Amino acid sequence: MLYGTAQGEYKTGFNGYSSIFRLNPYTGALATIYSFKDSSLGECQCRLVQGSDGKLYGVAGYAGTYGGGTFFALDAGLPPPKPLVSLFAPQSGPVGQQILLWGRALLGATSVSFNGTAATAFSVSSSQGIWVNVPTGAITGPISVTTPNGTYVTTQTFTVN
Repeated sequence: MLYGTAQGEYKTGFNGYSSIFRLNPYTGALATIYSFKDSSLGECQCRLVQGSDGKLYGVAGYAGTYGGGTFFALDAGLPPPKPLVSLFAPQSGPVGQQILLWGRALLGATSVSFNGTAATAFSVSSSQGIWVNVPTGAITGPISVTTPNGTYVTTQTFTVN
């Protein structure tokens, strides 16, 4: 499913209201899952981000106490996202080499392992990236990342040289 927002039309007041929608790319079915009508959130020409708890988060303009905008969360019943490592670079290196793991839903990572050998230190720089050094004792094989929402094991092999 794809999620997004549509801004309401403004002329002499809102003739249409901002909304959050869900689009099924396989069937083309479009559904409004939240309308900002009768809401204190204001208009929403905003981007949505799925949090590690599964909720959708965004910022609505012209809302809040002083009309400067407000942060919101919408529970659309989505499961928490599983981690994914889509690439890592470099793809080989010696013990101690710094590696960037790049993907999604990596925030809150609790462990990183190289073919079963745990990295002693790593830095989660964003929900998309982790910096990790190849640990002592690591051997060639897949890299795994564990978050509170699951474990992802790469299909590509990291080569220890």
